Amino acid sequence: MEEQFNQHHGVTARTFSESQRVLVRDYSGRHPTWTPGLILCWRGTVVYEIRVGPAKWIRHANRNRPTDSQILPTGPSDMSLEMLLDNFDLGTTPENQSVLRQRPSLSTDYNRDSAQTGSASHCVSPGGVAKNDISIQIGKARAAFANLRHQWRRRDISFSVKGRVYNAAVRSILLYGSDTWPLRAEDVKRLLVFDLQVPSEHCPNLGTNHGVALIDRLTKSTVGIPSSETDLKPRKLIENFGIALHELLILKAKLEDRSLQLEAKCRLDERSFRITIERLRKELTELHDQFSKLDTQVHMVSGKLAHLGDQLERKNLPRKRIEEARDLILEFYKFLGAGGGTFANVAVNLQGDETQLLEAAKRIKNLNSLCFELPDDERFLSAKQRVTVAHQQLEATLLERFRINCAERNTAMMKSIADALINSKGHTTCMEILIEETLKGINSRNLDFEAMTTRLVAAEQDIMEVFSRPEATLMQLINSLFTYKLKPHMDERIRSDMSSEMYLINLYTEYQNMDKLMKALCDRLTLVTDPSQLSRLFRELFANYLSQYVAREKECLTRRLKKHLDQFYEARGHQKRPLTSSGIADFKRDLRVKLHMLPDQRSMVDFEGSLLSEEVAVNIIEDIRRAAKRCLVVGDLLSEQLPGNSIVHSKADRSFHTSVSVTLIIISTPIQYTQLSQPTEFAANGMALFDILNEFLVVEHVRYGVVIALQGLQTMDARTVTPNIVFFSVVRDCTSIIQFFGKTVDESIFPLVSASPTCLQEINSKRQSIQQKLEAQLQSGLDRCLNLIISHVQHVLSTEQRKTDFRPDSAVGIPVGGPPSQACQRVVGFLAQVVNEARRQLDGQNLKNFFTELGMRLNRTLVDHFYGFTFSDTGGFLAMQDVTAYRDLASQFGSPVVHGLFDVLLKLMNLMLIKPDNVQQVSQDYLQSGIPLELLQNFIQLRADYKEARVKMEIRKPSR
Repeated sequence: MEEQFNQHHGVTARTFSESQRVLVRDYSGRHPTWTPGLILCWRGTVVYEIRVGPAKWIRHANRNRPTDSQILPTGPSDMSLEMLLDNFDLGTTPENQSVLRQRPSLSTDYNRDSAQTGSASHCVSPGGVAKNDISIQIGKARAAFANLRHQWRRRDISFSVKGRVYNAAVRSILLYGSDTWPLRAEDVKRLLVFDLQVPSEHCPNLGTNHGVALIDRLTKSTVGIPSSETDLKPRKLIENFGIALHELLILKAKLEDRSLQLEAKCRLDERSFRITIERLRKELTELHDQFSKLDTQVHMVSGKLAHLGDQLERKNLPRKRIEEARDLILEFYKFLGAGGGTFANVAVNLQGDETQLLEAAKRIKNLNSLCFELPDDERFLSAKQRVTVAHQQLEATLLERFRINCAERNTAMMKSIADALINSKGHTTCMEILIEETLKGINSRNLDFEAMTTRLVAAEQDIMEVFSRPEATLMQLINSLFTYKLKPHMDERIRSDMSSEMYLINLYTEYQNMDKLMKALCDRLTLVTDPSQLSRLFRELFANYLSQYVAREKECLTRRLKKHLDQFYEARGHQKRPLTSSGIADFKRDLRVKLHMLPDQRSMVDFEGSLLSEEVAVNIIEDIRRAAKRCLVVGDLLSEQLPGNSIVHSKADRSFHTSVSVTLIIISTPIQYTQLSQPTEFAANGMALFDILNEFLVVEHVRYGVVIALQGLQTMDARTVTPNIVFFSVVRDCTSIIQFFGKTVDESIFPLVSASPTCLQEINSKRQSIQQKLEAQLQSGLDRCLNLIISHVQHVLSTEQRKTDFRPDSAVGIPVGGPPSQACQRVVGFLAQVVNEARRQLDGQNLKNFFTELGMRLNRTLVDHFYGFTFSDTGGFLAMQDVTAYRDLASQFGSPVVHGLFDVLLKLMNLMLIKPDNVQQVSQDYLQSGIPLELLQNFIQLRADYKEARVKMEIRKPSR
């Protein structure tokens, strides 16, 4: 560490000689000060041993100063003011008068001092080390001040307290190590900026007592650094204070004169600005008046021009009408000749361009209107017929030109032709032509709904540019689309001769496609302001297909769910049978159990494994979800989020209490849907789906599997065969399937019945009933499992444990620390299998409660078992080995209650090993630990020497 310190600070380290007097930096007080000292010897490259008074200090060279050096104090409080007062000191004039003068910059002082003395050479910092140190300390001080901002804003803390906190927490960090800094003017400026600006931003009233600092500064410049031996020189102090006061008064007068000059200049500038603003305001007023006059004149001239135009129009309109009437009479006159007229001209113009045809159409239209006003006599009959024929030919030609321009999407010419044929049948024909050309590119056998939407949007733009009433034309186009394109497509895709499954799949797919098409048309067609028009067409399109939807859905769903169950039972080799048994069947089963007869082969296959399958449950739930989706088709966004593609296999905390009761947890997660079937049928369809789900998943699969497993437990005899604990897997599968059942009801069926409180209440009631019944059945099965386990343990102990095991004839040949008895080994091995199976199938609180109940029953069984034996000293040791094995097994249960019971049993077995003289003392200790007196007496009586040493073993109740 010393080498690193020397390497870092050795660049600017001072050099001193032995017995040299120096000033040492003292950090023991509230603020660092300089204390006189004497160099004794070196302690390293840049470390010295210094005598300060009676003590010896070890200081770095940069912590010392020669006694004749110029010291820049950086340690005391109010550092900002003292740095500022460094710019002033006392001096003498040529007339030997003391004055307060301003010092030059630090760089100038440095050059002067370095020329006068060599002791200041250490202030050179070519590498910028001090600048970097100052930047680092400013950053640390800023971070420390940021931590105090919440205290800085509090108003219940006085400014003096804030100042002391700032000096202790911020300024000490800012000036840490400042005695080693070779300061320059820019460095002092940076420190001043931080020390003055940062606190004032958050506490403007926090300031330094500049008067006290000035007096302190003048005192130091007069008598030097004060100490206990310093002569204060009061007269010289008074003289210097008077001189400083005089200089300050002169400076104050100069500042007041300067302030008066600046105030006078400000008043002159203000007067000049006011005059300029007033002049500009007057000019703005004059310009506004001129603009108002010009605006009035422009309105007058424009009004006169409009009046003149109206007069010219009134004068010219009769003349124009007379000219039009004259042209109309001359045109009609041409049709009065025999076979003459304009037939030849019209026939020629049919091959001309659209402009000529439009002009001819306008003339013929006027002639046709004139013919309706003329009487039907011989004078005008032939002319009227000729005009009618010419009008029909010209209209047919215009319609043909309209079709050609429609194919080319020449909307300008299409609009001209439609306007020429307005108020005639030809205008309606133009609408039909545009609709026909639009639908021509749509193939009903292979519909592309995106391209169809794009084509309709383009046709809407053409309709808006061509016809004066585009809304009616667009609705006629959409009606034609439904009638001539979508209806044939639906008839081909959804046929009544299809199978129910294919019928429902195609119906659901096409409904989704049509629903997306309707939404796209509503979003992209600007003329469709009423979506109910499209909804009406949508309902009419699907009306025929939805009439038999519910019946087909139920029939298809029932067939598929029954197929799932039949395939599962066939794969398991199980023949499903009715659960309701007669009295004879019950009598046969009870007789087999009583006579210890094995069940038949088919029953053994049924009871070897669980008849519950999560895979079958998932398949059933998938079909129910798809059926619900067909009743409630989600929107564009929600359709992607509709659950039904996967089932989340999550373990629920299937807790059961000490009485081995099982709780099935059902999670509720509501989801929003949009309708497909009729809203009035939602509740009925939802109830039908719930009944089907309950029948096939709960009744026909879950409840059937649980009942079969219970029957297997009832026919099992623990005295003949080792119990097959299959019911654990039944509990796990049943709980998982019921959880899936509840999730499906919440997500798929509740949205159907959400509008019917009656149906909601009925479904919730049925769910609660289902849960309670299954909990009761599972509780009964687990109780039966525990009974079988304990019965098998009792059977093994009663048949394998001999009386001589715990009372051998001699202790010869009995190894110390050997294996437990044969009966104990069989019991422990069997229970280890039970523990492994329980850990694999059960979880959570279920597993804890099961182990607790099993441990308590096992302990009771072992206690009853040991009551039937008499223990010698050697036999007690063997029994101790058995109990230790049982205790090690019970420690796997993780139950403090069971662990405590087996600890008590181990202590009771310890009574068989101790000497008769120590029985009373040990028993008293056991009584104080909480073991009942009766239990202790019962176990002491099992000792082989109890009758001989009864008096010594008699237990007395402890006196209170």
